[in-house]
Amino acid sequence: MLHTVFRHTFEVAPVFTLVEHYVISRLVELFGWQDGDGIFSPGGSMSNMYAMVLARYKKNPEVKRLGMSAMKPLVAFTSDQSHYSIGKAASWMGLGRDNVVKVRTDNWGRMIPQALKEAIAVVRTNGCEPFFVLATSGTTVFGAFDPLDTLADVCKDEDLWLHVDVSFYFM
Repeated sequence: MLHTVFRHTFEVAPVFTLVEHYVISRLVELFGWQDGDGIFSPGGSMSNMYAMVLARYKKNPEVKRLGMSAMKPLVAFTSDQSHYSIGKAASWMGLGRDNVVKVRTDNWGRMIPQALKEAIAVVRTNGCEPFFVLATSGTTVFGAFDPLDTLADVCKDEDLWLHVDVSFYFM
């Protein structure tokens, strides 16, 4: 499949921009949401990276002006069964792969919410800033679905961005 790289504004790609807005608005309506937004991406790896970039900006908008010096070291969390792209994204963003905590999973390959809570506490004790959780719906190896409702509660309580990698789900 070919992807145009010049689709970022209406002036450059008016038809693509209109199609993207239309499809996203229809999906929001289909899911019964009151509000929603989105973007098309060239694949799952980039979708995960987009989410991390947005989460970083939400955690500290000054990052846009000051860069990473505007904050404590950031740490992301994902299951030990998640897609490799989370480490790649952390590397690209200058966070470093070592700042991605792999959270324990159960025998079915699902992230354990209590293990996530414990990992967040350790990171905070070490003076770093948790900012992002990547959950998975349909892991590559197990086809596991993380417990999204419980993870969403943890993320809300801890003020963390939750992104769900669901690219495998729609296959």
